[in-house]
Amino acid sequence: MKPETRKEFFACLALKHTPMLGAVTWKRLLEYYGNAYDALHGVADWVAKNLANEKQADGVIRETWRKKAEEEYFSVIKSTMKILCWNDINYPPLLRHIERPPLCLYALGDISLLACPGIAIVGARKCSKYALEAVWNTAWRIADAGIVVVSGLAKGIDRQAHVAALHGIGKTIAVLGCGLDIVYPEENRALFSKIAKEGLIISEYPPKTKPSKQTFPERNRIISGISLAVLVAEASSKSGSLITARYAMEQGREVFAFPGNIQDENFIGSNTLIQSGAILVQNANNILEHVYSQIVPYMHEDSLKKVRGSIQNPDVVVPSEESLGKIINTEHVVELIAKPQANTGDHKKVKSVTKSVEKNINTVKKPLASSKKLSGLEKDIYDLLAQKQGKMHIDDICVELVADISNVSIFLLHLELASLIEQHAGMFYSSILGENI
Repeated sequence: MKPETRKEFFACLALKHTPMLGAVTWKRLLEYYGNAYDALHGVADWVAKNLANEKQADGVIRETWRKKAEEEYFSVIKSTMKILCWNDINYPPLLRHIERPPLCLYALGDISLLACPGIAIVGARKCSKYALEAVWNTAWRIADAGIVVVSGLAKGIDRQAHVAALHGIGKTIAVLGCGLDIVYPEENRALFSKIAKEGLIISEYPPKTKPSKQTFPERNRIISGISLAVLVAEASSKSGSLITARYAMEQGREVFAFPGNIQDENFIGSNTLIQSGAILVQNANNILEHVYSQIVPYMHEDSLKKVRGSIQNPDVVVPSEESLGKIINTEHVVELIAKPQANTGDHKKVKSVTKSVEKNINTVKKPLASSKKLSGLEKDIYDLLAQKQGKMHIDDICVELVADISNVSIFLLHLELASLIEQHAGMFYSSILGENI
């Protein structure tokens, strides 16, 4: 790390850990001085320039921040994570302009994704099959169009959004409510590793920060803050996803929601959002149409042509054969494609596409054909779960195969992405195709 970067980072931590000096004041100081280092050295003028009050300035002068700032500084410097201060060229531009932007972000993975257009997809941890299927198809289509899918790496909807986005050329960003050295929930460890390798994981919290009731709502402002829009997939009246939606509205972002059964408590929040002005979503095209003008500055013409083609031909856009073989709930894809759009009159084309999809599905459903390319530990795991024809805990899989849990976790994720196995609560796994073997 360059000396000037170290100085700016430490100055950010000084402001961050000064008592009574909050994010609104940080932003005012940074916008006036341009960076934290100059702001810190201009503390004597803060009061006269109406940038802060006397108690805040006095706290900086007396260095009430030093102990905590030094602890965070050394914990981060010793790690492999990247540091993005407010004035860094890679700091997300949209986030810089929210009411309470974080002074700095910590990152694992490809930080260039922060400069790409993103759509946030959030929702319930305990979610319905309907919402999971809708999220899968929507997230896949958004990512395939070249737009980054943003979520919070929680169970349920968040996990589904990340996994769907990672197919093909898709990319995803996970925003954590804890330090980057903590994987929460534990069952997302393999997915965490995959996103760190192929996408991006960010947090405003330093190492060793545990997730809490306070950190989760705070991280939600970042999820919406780095995104052009937010899709709420499934939310009860007390869902944390509604906090993200509220932040999105305050930040001037578009809010979308899937409609749900009016008698289902898990959709009370989602339906209320729609009633309050959120845009009802039936498919990814509803979102792409609304954000198209916003993504133009971010994307090359070739990419924009792909998005336009997706919007103009919603009933015939089908995943590639390679990706289709990996899609969860593939039967549901047929159901969606086989239902022509209103007034299209192109039933023959839809029927032709449907037959093509069904052909691929039949191939996917043949266990031996699907597993021919497997080898080594990955094949051993697949065969074990297929033979058991029931749920197995990851620890039992490791014992049975005499394998390390870190290696088993990675291959379990590969098999899950290939729709050969299914993950259940508590890190239990089962074979999707087991009953056909």
